[in-house]
Amino acid sequence: MSFDQLLYIAPIVIVITFVVLVAREFACWYFKVNQRIQIQEEVLEELKAMRALQQQLLTKVNGTESSSQDKVNHEEVETNVQPSVNKQNGRGALQEGNASSDLIPMFATRE
Repeated sequence: MSFDQLLYIAPIVIVITFVVLVAREFACWYFKVNQRIQIQEEVLEELKAMRALQQQLLTKVNGTESSSQDKVNHEEVETNVQPSVNKQNGRGALQEGNASSDLIPMFATRE
């Protein structure tokens, strides 16, 4: 490959690369990919916080530490909470108020 050919091909490669990067950025903006990733990261953080709260509640009720790998034995844990129903749309919904105090009865153990 001669120097003249390289001077001809290099700008073409640079322009094509630039066009591809601009088109990718436009596609990400148009399909809201960046927003979706941000929302998924926020949901993941909230799920981690909920998991930590669940472990704290289990620790308070059972009096023992349990690792995140342990699964709750459904025969030992009794769920006494009935799901609340939103009267407007008939679907289950969270009631407004102190959510942590509402969850405590869920983890009562049998004696």
